[in-house]
Amino acid sequence: MRRLIYVEDTHGIEFHRKLLEKLRAKGIVGSSPTPRIERKPVQKCNTAMRRKVLARAVEGPVKVLFVIDAEGERNAEVLFVLRHLKKLPPHVQVRVIAVEPKHEAWLCIGLGGIGPTATGTQS
Repeated sequence: MRRLIYVEDTHGIEFHRKLLEKLRAKGIVGSSPTPRIERKPVQKCNTAMRRKVLARAVEGPVKVLFVIDAEGERNAEVLFVLRHLKKLPPHVQVRVIAVEPKHEAWLCIGLGGIGPTATGTQS
């Protein structure tokens, strides 16, 4: 089974690769094959998204994880991704993680930059 992680930002590819390595080292995630991590811009209306996901599933079963910004939307997963991926074949599994406040904040913290403090302001 192919495993894919789509992130919105070019820097997110390396960040998520390192994050997976750390989670494996701590025994939090298993040692299954490393997923391919790619940049996949997610806009509010991306009608090509379904076609692109199905193209990855031509060779067999695929699990896809999207990591997106919530952009302050309560149902960001549905609004930005899942509404484009209805009625997928059973061999295509899709999950979405919507990050609040923004995916860029994770990247900044993970790459050693400034992050939000407990009060929500920048430190």
